[in-house]
Amino acid sequence: MSEDPNQTADILIIGGGLSGTMLAAQLLRRPGQRRILII
Repeated sequence: MSEDPNQTADILIIGGGLSGTMLAAQLLRRPGQRRILII
């Protein structure tokens, strides 16, 4: 992933593991556009 200081995430998930990944997948399935960052 590129480190662009001007690009921000709408949702930040700390602790990516399986539960963080599943949360991101569920959020991406919802209507609308968002940027999700998993750390």
